[in-house]
Amino acid sequence: MNGSLVSLGSTTIQGHNWNGISLKSGSHLQIRGPAHIRENGILCPHDTALLVSLSQACGGISAADNSTLDLRGGTVSDNQGAGISVRQATTVGLIGATVSNNSGDGVHIQWISIGNFGPDNTITGNGGASVSCDERSLAIGNLKVSPTSSAGRTNSRTGQEPKR
Repeated sequence: MNGSLVSLGSTTIQGHNWNGISLKSGSHLQIRGPAHIRENGILCPHDTALLVSLSQACGGISAADNSTLDLRGGTVSDNQGAGISVRQATTVGLIGATVSNNSGDGVHIQWISIGNFGPDNTITGNGGASVSCDERSLAIGNLKVSPTSSAGRTNSRTGQEPKR
């Protein structure tokens, strides 16, 4: 919280009740290398409709309130809830990351936030959309998803399905 900087390399964050990692209030998370954020959100409800007030802020990584998340490599998988959830003017950047087999959306972007998707990401097998972006947020970059992944939500600018 409050402008903190967290930098992770080869590490595993696993088995937490709510989120594996939570960022708030202008904090920054930088992940480089083979980090694994998995099997978190044990107490998250299976019905994500119950998370309306929390905006799916339950699962692998949750970031809010002008925070930033930079994930280069690493895996976010098998979490109950969204793999990555960003909201309230937060930015997430992914390059060479894997976000898979989470019960909610792979990457959930909302409330004036930005998702910047570089090359070589794998976002597949999630219970919700691969990438979900509300009408006030922006998802840019390489949004190719595997044909076997969950259906994407509509593009906030064009109202169309993302190209596969």
